[in-house]
Amino acid sequence: MKKFFLGLALSGLLAFNASATQITDSFVGGTISAGTDFTATLNQFLSVPGLPALAPGEVYVLNWWQLSIETEAISEIARAENLSSNPAVISANVNVGALFNGTDTGNPNAPAAGSFGGNANLAFGPFNATASDGNLDFLGTSGVTFTPPSITSSVGSGSSAQIFNLTGVVGPGTFNVFIDASDLSAFSAGGSVLQQLQTNQRTTVRVLYDFDVRCEDQGLCGGGNNNVPEPTSMALMGIGLVGLGFFGRRLRK
Repeated sequence: MKKFFLGLALSGLLAFNASATQITDSFVGGTISAGTDFTATLNQFLSVPGLPALAPGEVYVLNWWQLSIETEAISEIARAENLSSNPAVISANVNVGALFNGTDTGNPNAPAAGSFGGNANLAFGPFNATASDGNLDFLGTSGVTFTPPSITSSVGSGSSAQIFNLTGVVGPGTFNVFIDASDLSAFSAGGSVLQQLQTNQRTTVRVLYDFDVRCEDQGLCGGGNNNVPEPTSMALMGIGLVGLGFFGRRLRK
């Protein structure tokens, strides 16, 4: 019983300090030709819409930030026609990627986030084409149209680690990150095969900020340099204090 109440007391007091909040800002790219590099502009922390209002004497304290990338492959055209007199096995693989390589084109003071990103894939086939049927229509027994327009892959994603170097991201203002795009889409077919493959991609870049709201002016908000307690935190601290009091009384007995 003593161990139980001591554990309850300590857990309540430790939980009192866990009041960090998170907020995100996003760059949602449009549909572009696969493999086209681009620059994403994101808000620095103090410029992110939706930050909670500060009471007199309170300040924001940014703890860490994190970048993430999601990219999506869009197959606009994926079709082939066997032109030879021999059968052919036709398949296609759509593979697009988006990579952040640590280069910050808009704010040279912002730290690199390492190299990370994601790839999105679409696989079609195999299609067993007969010898040419004499029609260049990407249909019939010797031709194939794998998808109607704008068939989309699942999203490929990747994130940086939590970044504790806050130089260049506190703000207010914006910062840019340069995204290297890739397109490794290709057909696989034997013989003489006419191939048409057009691929686009959409990429979203997000920044997540982890922060606290603290009271810096004791005369205005009475918190000194401590975190501003939330109702849940106050309840947990109360449980912790009650547990310590009970434990102390048991020891005296």
